[in-house]
Amino acid sequence: MKEARLTHDLAGESFPALTEDGAWCFFADPRAVYWEGEYQKTYIGWLTREGHVMAGSYDHQTGQIASVMLKHGLQKDDHANPAIHIDAEGFVTVYYSAHNGDHMYYRKSLSPEDISGWGPERKLVVNTEGRFGFTYPNPVYLLSEAKQFLFWRGGDFKPNYSQCSHEGEWEPARTLIQGSGARPYIKYATDSNEKIYFAFTDGHPNVEPANSIYCAYYSQGLYLSSGRNPHKGYLAPAFEPCRGARRL
Repeated sequence: MKEARLTHDLAGESFPALTEDGAWCFFADPRAVYWEGEYQKTYIGWLTREGHVMAGSYDHQTGQIASVMLKHGLQKDDHANPAIHIDAEGFVTVYYSAHNGDHMYYRKSLSPEDISGWGPERKLVVNTEGRFGFTYPNPVYLLSEAKQFLFWRGGDFKPNYSQCSHEGEWEPARTLIQGSGARPYIKYATDSNEKIYFAFTDGHPNVEPANSIYCAYYSQGLYLSSGRNPHKGYLAPAFEPCRGARRL
């Protein structure tokens, strides 16, 4: 693990560089998470120009920057950047896959608030049928349900999801959004307690001439869209984009 310490005051609009070799795209999130426990740190994931998966941390009290390589040579593609989850005890889990990769990987830190040591690399063993593999991990944890969700673009080229049991087993993958669009693009957000929010399109803008943006959310076993009755179920069956709330 490489470490560096800031030794001088910074101008108001100057910021420390975590790396001179890092790439992101904005479909896999969270890319950075601030966590305050024993320390006050921001944890970050990125991909290097050689396709190495990296995790880093910035200590807001000391200015110390640390980084570590999690996987060598995953893919030279910024669509393969990792996503970060931090649990209630401060353990850091990083999810990553190649762009349309054969596997979704994840690793968990050995100690809370510490990226110097990591457990073995694991693979997500569930996906929808299709030839498009795994892309864009988005982990979400809901405190009120004590449930770990993972969203990604799956084998069917659409947003997929699974939930992890208390025993650490992943439920079968399901398609979240179904429709005529070849590949809806989606962003996720959460209050980390009881709701997961979704904003998504009909499909890729190069394919969908009349592309719309929709929003909906999940809460306590119900999937809700604007002005409509809640859809009961295990997050909900796959739904058509028109069942979400269209934002003009």
